[in-house]
Amino acid sequence: MSLPLLQVEKLNKTFQGNNDQLFRALNDVSFSVEAGECVGLIGESGSGKTTIANIVAGFVTPTSGDVVYDGQSLIARNCGKNARSTMQMVFQNPMNSFSPRMKLGRGIREGLNYLSSMPRKEQEKRVDEAMEMVGLPLSYKNKYVFEVSGGEAQRAAIARAILIKPRLLLCDEITSALDAEVQDQLIEVLRKLKEEMNMAFLFISHDIKLVRSFCDRAFVLQDGVIVEQGSVEQLYEHPENEYTKKLVNAAILNLIE
Repeated sequence: MSLPLLQVEKLNKTFQGNNDQLFRALNDVSFSVEAGECVGLIGESGSGKTTIANIVAGFVTPTSGDVVYDGQSLIARNCGKNARSTMQMVFQNPMNSFSPRMKLGRGIREGLNYLSSMPRKEQEKRVDEAMEMVGLPLSYKNKYVFEVSGGEAQRAAIARAILIKPRLLLCDEITSALDAEVQDQLIEVLRKLKEEMNMAFLFISHDIKLVRSFCDRAFVLQDGVIVEQGSVEQLYEHPENEYTKKLVNAAILNLIE
């Protein structure tokens, strides 16, 4: 039996807050993502979702626990950046993902900086292919981030992330700043990438309805603890935990409104 692409094992994270008080952001969090699978991580603001993503991406060090990616520990000392070479992350605010002084074409191409041996012509070809995959006109290479919409900027951020053809894409609330119509369009872009590139996703969102529309399985996170898990249909149609029921009811009320 093959190992999961991503295995999060008993992850704990404690931060030091005001007056030197300790705040436990994560408490024994464990879950896995199989190759080519889309897994949702659902919870309200402050539940610990982004902390998990930042630990997996290498921006934050856990207090204890392990993250194993493609069979290699990412927490072990001297694991090196190569361990994450087939992993990319897309952030919540696309406008902060690009320098306002840099045209989008160059900003997207920065995703290939570590591949210094790739000829410039090949880099440009890779950028064009990525932009076409996310539905962004090639003319946008000459625009600045402040000249495009939030949805277009997020497409550019996704284009940059897929340049290296990652096996895992971490998506941290990437639709939360967008209206419903643009959210749906972006989900279609991600669905196309999943099918064409066979990528795995860790899709982080407070919106259980959105997770249901895209993911295969999901984990519900409350105050740093996974309180329920299962298929997205099971969690949405037959939630057992009171917190999950609250998230489902909020999604239903939003649909009604």
